[in-house]
Amino acid sequence: MTAERTREPLYSVVRVITLTSVLMLTLVSGFLSASFFLFSAQREQHALTTEATQITNYLNAALGPLLWNYDTSTIKAIVHALVLRGDIPYIKILEDGKVVVTEGIASPELPLRTVEVRHKRQVVGSFAFQLEAQSTQVFREGAFSFGLTFFGILLISFGVLLPWMVRRILAVPLKKLQTAAEAYAGGNYSQELLKANPVREFLPVNNAFLILGQRIQRQLDHSKLLNDELENRVRDRTQELTLTNENLEKTVWDLRQTQDYLVQSEKLASLGKLVASIAHELNTPLGAIDSSCRTLNDMISRELMLLLPQFFTFVPGFDAPLLNLLARSIEPSASIKSPPSWKERREWQASLGDQPNSDKLTTLVTDFDLWPLRDDLTSLLSHPNSEVVLALFQLICSIARSAQIISTATEKASIVVRSLRDYAHKEEQDQLQEVSLEKELETVLTLFRGKMKDRVSIERHYEPGVSIQASRSKLNQVWINLVSNALSAMNGEGQLELAIFQKGDFVTVEVTDSGTGIPEELQGRIFEPFFTTKGPSGGMGLGLDICQQIVASQRGTISFESRPGRTTFRVVLPRQAPAG
Repeated sequence: MTAERTREPLYSVVRVITLTSVLMLTLVSGFLSASFFLFSAQREQHALTTEATQITNYLNAALGPLLWNYDTSTIKAIVHALVLRGDIPYIKILEDGKVVVTEGIASPELPLRTVEVRHKRQVVGSFAFQLEAQSTQVFREGAFSFGLTFFGILLISFGVLLPWMVRRILAVPLKKLQTAAEAYAGGNYSQELLKANPVREFLPVNNAFLILGQRIQRQLDHSKLLNDELENRVRDRTQELTLTNENLEKTVWDLRQTQDYLVQSEKLASLGKLVASIAHELNTPLGAIDSSCRTLNDMISRELMLLLPQFFTFVPGFDAPLLNLLARSIEPSASIKSPPSWKERREWQASLGDQPNSDKLTTLVTDFDLWPLRDDLTSLLSHPNSEVVLALFQLICSIARSAQIISTATEKASIVVRSLRDYAHKEEQDQLQEVSLEKELETVLTLFRGKMKDRVSIERHYEPGVSIQASRSKLNQVWINLVSNALSAMNGEGQLELAIFQKGDFVTVEVTDSGTGIPEELQGRIFEPFFTTKGPSGGMGLGLDICQQIVASQRGTISFESRPGRTTFRVVLPRQAPAG
């Protein structure tokens, strides 16, 4: 073993000396080669300078008399002959700063030599030329680059091989020991890290590390067993505590739900008593209003129409056809269900031209929805007392329409009061009938016409002839609530869209407004009882809850979609009434 240890370091020293000698010889050879190339380049440069001097002397002697005598043709011949030599790529002759002859193409990479031409001690012109020096320059640059490259390779080789030998003999074993020590410090006691170290001088250190690692590993294994046992006990206890805590939380949640239910039940019980009292108080004035309204309608349709012929005996031209037209104008069926388009209105107004009182006729047709009678009413403009007749039509139509609105509103108010009472007492029985959804929506719009005026545009998308079998009075509560909420969301100004369409055995009604939308954090509470965003003066927050219960009683669904600037409430109902 001692002989092997002696032989290995000796072999290493001999190898280092041999490599160093080779590197030195290579370095000397490279230096001599670079010197030779540099000497050759200087010699070529000297030859190039000599050639340029000869060309300069020749041109100076030849061009002097020629420029003096303005012999341009001979100058061109001399210049052309010089360019044909191949080593002069560019030459030009100047006289008084003006170019006389030029030949070739100037190269930006070659120097331009400029020389004055004298004749009889006077400057008669000048010439400039480029001498091809590319081969010499390339040779010199190549020699210099070769020398630098060769010298750099030697330095790099010397700088790489020598540290490699030192690292191979000394640094690598020490690095492996350092890696093993760092692994031990990090908790890795693998013996493979030390068994890979082949240098015998480090074997005692390796063995010491191996023994230390084995002892530490045994201690760690024992500690790990104790730690695993402790973790199992803690985990079991934690699971027991977690299960107990979940049971407690569920109990608390159930108690809160029960408390909320009791509070809501108490509220509903109080509300039922309050609604019953309010309904009783409201029914009396509503009955009086309804009775008075019926009397007013009878007076308008019968008494007034009987008195008008006698009154207008003093108005020339007021005859039976006009009276008949007036009677038709105040009939409820005279008003349109779907207003004309903007284009149709403009065309009709244009057809009136500049006739007197045409603006009053337009107001009459527009305000009271008399579009179906527009052609008959247009004849009033040709009446000799058209202004008086139109004023009469305006007055009587206004009275009749107001009476109709009061009657409709009274009926709806009675239905709402009765429905609130039914809601409070949870009465679900109601008469089923065939309900025209388009007609019901248009009736609801009539109730809100005063609130909408000209600030709300209505867009209708009705599939014709859609009807369902349901409770008309209860569904009217739904439409009134949805339209009222839409107008409130728009602050009475914007666009209201109503849509009715049928798909299979179900009918869908959509009410869309262009309001601010429902905040995302409140969308989950929209259908809760007593929840409202309108403040104390905006209601009790029961509208959508009532709508949801009514739709559910009809075996339907109500949902909504909302984003800033657009909210849609969608009611889906079965085409036929549910059995039972």
